[in-house]
Amino acid sequence: MVTPTQHHYEAWCERDGRSWSVDIPELRIHTYGHTLVDAEEMARDAIAGVLDVPAGSVTVSLHVEEVEDQLAEARAARSARAQAAAREKEALAKAVAALRAAGASQRDAALLLGVSHLPDLGRRFGHRRLTARGPATATTDTGPGPRPHPSGSGRGREWTTWRVLTARVSTT
Repeated sequence: MVTPTQHHYEAWCERDGRSWSVDIPELRIHTYGHTLVDAEEMARDAIAGVLDVPAGSVTVSLHVEEVEDQLAEARAARSARAQAAAREKEALAKAVAALRAAGASQRDAALLLGVSHLPDLGRRFGHRRLTARGPATATTDTGPGPRPHPSGSGRGREWTTWRVLTARVSTT
């Protein structure tokens, strides 16, 4: 978001030999930079000089006309991926809650959800440890960490992850 003390301008870039030519049509400024990072900095400095404002108050959006469509498509795909990840997280949380209520074991839940083991789910839900306190609340667990399994097989971590998932589900 641009604040009232900030100035935002669009800059159009084009490769010119070994450097980038930059035009800011709104202010009729032309500059260049060896890289796009340099070009952005030069554009920001040029705008600040013309407007007589600090360079830190100027923001610039660079556009490369020849690839603008591909950049827009990539940005849209990235946004769609983030939205899909959020939907997946919510769906997994609901599935874990339903499996937990049905009495599924950790191994069964992992199998049905298509993960190799429950720590994979824990990474998707974050690593903050919570423990359930009643049907709809959760508190932070200040314990020393996952309890090691007596056999040393690492099953303690899976146990902790299951607690994280069930506690997060109960808070929604």
